[in-house]
Amino acid sequence: MSLQVRAIDPADTDGITAYARIRSAVAPEDADTPEQARWEDATYPGQVTRFLALADGEAAGTATAGRLHIYAPEHERFYLGAWVLPAWRRRGIGSALYGAASDTARAAGKTGFRTWVSERQVQGVQFLAARGFVTVGRDKIVGLDLRGMV
Repeated sequence: MSLQVRAIDPADTDGITAYARIRSAVAPEDADTPEQARWEDATYPGQVTRFLALADGEAAGTATAGRLHIYAPEHERFYLGAWVLPAWRRRGIGSALYGAASDTARAAGKTGFRTWVSERQVQGVQFLAARGFVTVGRDKIVGLDLRGMV
């Protein structure tokens, strides 16, 4: 298998579309859209880097690394998100994406990552634990469907 990981230029429409498609397929509870990615890039220019992994020329995984906007810019950690399509897992794609994101974080002077992952994403939890991530808190997410409201 040939593997290429590249940063996605914010102007790369096809790359941003592939990023959103993969992220939304892997984690529908944390889906993203090209429009949301464009808004984020316009609102926080240069503060988020997205990556695309191509396996045998096919978009197989994606990742993001960047500023945790709930903290000041000088916060010691970056956000990390990584999503690999199920058919491509256990082939080194997640590790390659993690490596690219780690390089970006180190180049920005960051000392680590913080991320959120659903317990339903068992393989994702295992992937992170194997790299030294530890649980520092748990969140509950609630939702409200407004379609039936008057």
